Amino acid sequence: MIKLARAPGTREQRWAHLLCGPVDATQAGVSNAARSAGDGATGNSFERIEQLEAEVAQLRATVEKLCLELGMSPPGQS
Repeated sequence: MIKLARAPGTREQRWAHLLCGPVDATQAGVSNAARSAGDGATGNSFERIEQLEAEVAQLRATVEKLCLELGMSPPGQS
């Protein structure tokens, strides 16, 4: 194990294993920075959540319809 530099805005120390060879500490920092930069798009997140909720509702209706056609009780009902 190797101790990595602490990421900005975090309290926890980061570690990396050495099973696959040496770790490029600069790459580890870049991936975390890119990940946190993507979290800033809250406006798109709300739209995406609404879209996903609508899709889940549609899928639930489809599953219930299929269960009724097959003579099964829908999931979550005994």
